[in-house]
Amino acid sequence: MTKLSIQRVFETSKLLATDSGKELQELIGYVAEFAEQTLRILRNGVGVADQLDAQLVNAIVVSGEETEISTNKVPIGIFPIRIQEEGTKNGEFGWYLNDQGRVITNLVVTGTALDQYTVTYLVIYS
Repeated sequence: MTKLSIQRVFETSKLLATDSGKELQELIGYVAEFAEQTLRILRNGVGVADQLDAQLVNAIVVSGEETEISTNKVPIGIFPIRIQEEGTKNGEFGWYLNDQGRVITNLVVTGTALDQYTVTYLVIYS
């Protein structure tokens, strides 16, 4: 198998020799540098999980009622990724920080009529 290299992915010398390449020299240089850094990172075995600051949080929720969840810091995104009870589906979902800075979620669960559900949230930080 041929090893990936910046020359194979992005042939900058050919592009820069054209009239368009001369006009877009800064953009071509930026894209070439980005591609080179990306390849270097992938070769060194760094994956998406190494670059993502996130946590999984399990919570017991009542459909349509607000639930406080515990997080490490202030999140930029929260996504319900699993409801453990069979036959259930995500309905509407929202979250916010209350006046005390605590994370409050509200998930409407459809498909079954249980009193409470075990939900796994993916919490993403900046």
